[in-house]
Amino acid sequence: GNPFRDAGTFFYYLYGVERAGRLSGRRFLGDHDWYRAGARVLTSPGPFGQRPNGSWVAGDASDLGAICNTSFALLFLAKGRIPIVVNKLQHGPGSDWNNAPNDVHNLTQFLADKWSVKLNWQIVDGRIARIEDLLQAPVLQMSGHEAPRLTPAEKSLLRQFVAEGGLLLADANCSVGAFDQGFRELCKELFNEPGQELRRLEPEHGVWNSLFKVPPDWPLYG
Repeated sequence: GNPFRDAGTFFYYLYGVERAGRLSGRRFLGDHDWYRAGARVLTSPGPFGQRPNGSWVAGDASDLGAICNTSFALLFLAKGRIPIVVNKLQHGPGSDWNNAPNDVHNLTQFLADKWSVKLNWQIVDGRIARIEDLLQAPVLQMSGHEAPRLTPAEKSLLRQFVAEGGLLLADANCSVGAFDQGFRELCKELFNEPGQELRRLEPEHGVWNSLFKVPPDWPLYG
């Protein structure tokens, strides 16, 4: 139901939304950008907005109610300040994009531990995302078994993301050739100017020494 009908439990409801969105990595619940929508309510004038003294009080004006409501509001807002390092692209009509559900989560956790900083990741649905959503992270990961099946709008979004400085990282799950070949064809379509062809990265490329010294034996293309 509409959470605004019960002011007394609204902040608890909002914290539940935050937990569902964060733990699942979902930037969108349905077609709703849940964090932006909730943050807009909490930071705008109105019955659920922050009071001049810094608290959130709607529904229960007692001291205990103010403490509980303020705590839930802060818990909702706090994670929004953690940088998003990788967006995981939901693409295609099925679930082929998510054959390895924990891949980006594990990568992000490894980087956070390695650099001793808080980092986050999220799933972005290419069918409804805007360029602003993709540019929240410097890296957009895309994977699958099958050749990618993207709409013209999704293709345009990827082209704009790369043009504005984003890194599109593609991974053929289990080295399945259909995705590998399909992504190569996609690159030919999106980046067809001279000099934009995919080529194997040379042993001198910085990627082989950026974090660990890795032998340049595995074929990486860019």
